[in-house]
This record gives sequence, structure tokens and C-alpha cells, in this order.
Amino acid sequence: GKQRTGVVVSVLKRNTRPYCGSIELDDRSKSMSQGRVNFISVDRRIPKIEIHSRQIQTLLDKRIVVQFDTWPRNSYRPKGHYVKTLGKIGDLDTETNVVLLEHDIPTQPWSTEVLKCLPPEDWTIPEDEVPKRLDLRNSKQIVMSVDPPGCTDIDDALHCVLLPNGNYDVGVHIADVTHYVREGSALDLEALNRATSVYLVQKRIDMIPSMLSTDLCSLK
Repeated sequence: GKQRTGVVVSVLKRNTRPYCGSIELDDRSKSMSQGRVNFISVDRRIPKIEIHSRQIQTLLDKRIVVQFDTWPRNSYRPKGHYVKTLGKIGDLDTETNVVLLEHDIPTQPWSTEVLKCLPPEDWTIPEDEVPKRLDLRNSKQIVMSVDPPGCTDIDDALHCVLLPNGNYDVGVHIADVTHYVREGSALDLEALNRATSVYLVQKRIDMIPSMLSTDLCSLK
């Protein structure tokens, strides 16, 4: 009836990823004048990290990024170092960047290798591709998007028709993204790394470049 327990025998690899947060405001701290302060991560599971910096006074009202370094056996707190400043605490763009960084969401610009995978800007559907598809562009079929108003990447749609025998013909129309994204390409690997488009209140981080997501692969 007892709960099973175990013993940690070795640490194979330490998690040393950077953390977002702010400096602990403690006027009683004598160490602040010496450039030694405690960093409080927005992730409450992370203990306070002691850092050293010569610019403490300029960082008191800022969201900063700190890198975890080590945790000595004789120290009550782990040690780390200041990496960069994200902005002022409470600023919308600053707090948005905190959310993205804390959840490890890639936001870097598209690399040259990824952009080389895109078709030219004046690309149109080749004539020899049309016979391979079911072309409903000029039909009387009513095809409806299921995306909300204001959506710019309409990648799926539906149609529903009542047949003479009482059954329904239901069609699901999906953008053929694989026509542009070749397996194993730089674009494919970047999309694999990003996994999904991320929607925030005021912005969106695309999984693939907007030339595909909002134009060529959008059922406009």
C-alpha cells in the first residue's frame, strides 16, 4: 500500500534554457549596491536566480532574459547571468515577447534557404496541373469557408448538396500545401519546427510564409 519511490543517481543533462522575468525589488538588500540581485522568473516553478550586473538600476522596471548557469552545492540559490532586456514591465509588446519566449515559440525571420523554396511572386497555376484536379472555380457549386470573418488564411471549405434520393453530397475542400512544400526541404523542416501557426490577440506567427498561407494556399 506504500507509494513507490526512487533515488536520483545522476544528472545526464541540465536544463540551461534562458528565462524571462524581472529583478526582485528589495530595498533592504545590501547586495544590490554590489551588483548582485535575485532574478524572479515569470515561470513560478523556477527558483530565484542570483545574477551579477553593473546596470542593476536601469533594469529594475524591465523584463529581462537570464541564462541559468550553475547551482553550487553550498548555495541556497542557483547562479545565472543577464542576457538581454525585452522592454518595460507591463508594455504590450514586451509581455507578448515574454509569452513567446517562455513557450519556446519560434519568431525568427524566415531564412534565405526557406525563402528560396517559395515560388516566384507572379506564380500562377500551370495549365497542365488543372486536368489533375477537380476544377470547381466556374461551377454553380456553392463552396463555403468555415473560417471566421477577418481570417486571412482560408485553408479549408465545405459544400453540401441535397441529392434526389434524399442523401447529401458533402465535399471537403483542402488547400494542397504539399504542392509547394517539398518533403525534406528547408521550408518543410522550418514548418516542422514551428508545428503550427500561433494566434495572439494582436498578431499571428505563421508556420509557413504568408505568400503561401494567406495567398497561394488560401481558398480566396
